[in-house]
Amino acid sequence: MTATKENKVHRIIDNYLLTGFNFKTLMIVITMLTAVPYLHYKLGGYVKFVLAYGVLVCIWQFFHKRTYAKLKLKSSVLLCLFAILYSITVFVNKDLYFQQNLQQLIYLVVFFFLMYIDMQMKPVEEVQNEIRRISLLFIVITFVFACICFYTFLRQFHYLYVVPTSHAYYRFGISENRLWGLYNPNTGSALNVLSILFTLIYTRTVQSNKKQFAYICGAVNVILQYWCMILTDSRTAYYALTIVIALLVGFTAFRKYENKGMMKKLLIVAVMMVIVVVLIFTVTDLMEVGLTYLPGIMTSIFGDSFSLSGAEPGGTVHWLKINPISLAVNPVDVNRLPDSETDFLTGRTQIWRAGIEVLKDNPIFGIGREGVAYVVPAELEGGIENSLSNDIYTGGLHNVYLTVLVCSGGLGFVVFMAFLFINVFSALKKLLVTKECNPYLIMTFAVTVFFLISEMFEARILYQVSIFNVLYWCTIGYLFALTGNKESEVI
Repeated sequence: MTATKENKVHRIIDNYLLTGFNFKTLMIVITMLTAVPYLHYKLGGYVKFVLAYGVLVCIWQFFHKRTYAKLKLKSSVLLCLFAILYSITVFVNKDLYFQQNLQQLIYLVVFFFLMYIDMQMKPVEEVQNEIRRISLLFIVITFVFACICFYTFLRQFHYLYVVPTSHAYYRFGISENRLWGLYNPNTGSALNVLSILFTLIYTRTVQSNKKQFAYICGAVNVILQYWCMILTDSRTAYYALTIVIALLVGFTAFRKYENKGMMKKLLIVAVMMVIVVVLIFTVTDLMEVGLTYLPGIMTSIFGDSFSLSGAEPGGTVHWLKINPISLAVNPVDVNRLPDSETDFLTGRTQIWRAGIEVLKDNPIFGIGREGVAYVVPAELEGGIENSLSNDIYTGGLHNVYLTVLVCSGGLGFVVFMAFLFINVFSALKKLLVTKECNPYLIMTFAVTVFFLISEMFEARILYQVSIFNVLYWCTIGYLFALTGNKESEVI
């Protein structure tokens, strides 16, 4: 093979076949599909094939020029150190689901490298172009899913189903006066909020000749996602979105009134943030009341057959190839049912206490992610018979910071928090110092902040493969790439 042909093949492989962008695209599509429990049963096994592709991309990209320069960055060093420490954790706890923990370690390394490390020092245009493409892909998928979820609300679907590999019941449509739709309300609400934020990124950065169309489509998606978020009645996503929007408004005001004195400027920012919070809460309450009338309005227009709240099992969701069981819920009541058996945080404080008890016996290297479901339930009040045991099995410790502490121990926790500090502080410093307003940097920072707030009550960005894990590492990779980027740097 001549040198010219060899270079051509190299370019084709490097630019089209084995790319980090291809891996991110495949992971977003497959994890969005598997966010639906039934589709997870059908398609979950294919995630391993995407991982195998990611490993090939890692090997190819690792020998790409300037890879070692990327690995020398402080944040990259911390990620590598965290991976090394977790590998020690896996082997120290080899009796606790060694194979599953090892598999998660491989995912962790691939994600770290392709979604974060490999993005550093790339040309700013390339980073921004990838942000737009990833945003559009996520927006389209979440819009389709939100349409289906909202349709289940309008027609008042309320069913339970069981997949063959699980004895647990999964809800479809409306249940417990909350919108489940295709997935858990907490999953749905987080996807709604992320779709809103990514829509803001895309519409702010789309080319000028397409802005009007993008604004119209973006507005439709934001409204739909907002409605679905309200109907899920998920506090974590709602409060996190409110805080992020208030911070964005406060940041805008801070920059606008930069010529005023610091005290006066901070007062203006504080007042505007309070106004935004009050406005969001007021509009949301009014919107929630209005939404409760929609099913009745649709039934009055299309007839009684439109509402399926009283449908018999087996008559409405054959496409799922399951046997649904009808649930008795109020079709227009969207007030979340109280849970008398748990606290305001729906049992999270009990789970956190159990996690801390486990940490006492494993303070240095932790117990690994797969060990959480095996060890922590025994520390609950009443032990494994506690109903929260199943919540730990499906959702972990519901706090990513405590999860890192329990799974990776004190050493891994310190390294991970140092990594977060470097990324957040560097981005914040650039946002406050730079005179130019970069919408990519602002919005990727907003998405990162949303994750860091919501993960105080969830644990979805580490030790597992999910759409949230994928989006978080993509976003923070873009954030730091934009923070330390120089236009002249070309790979």
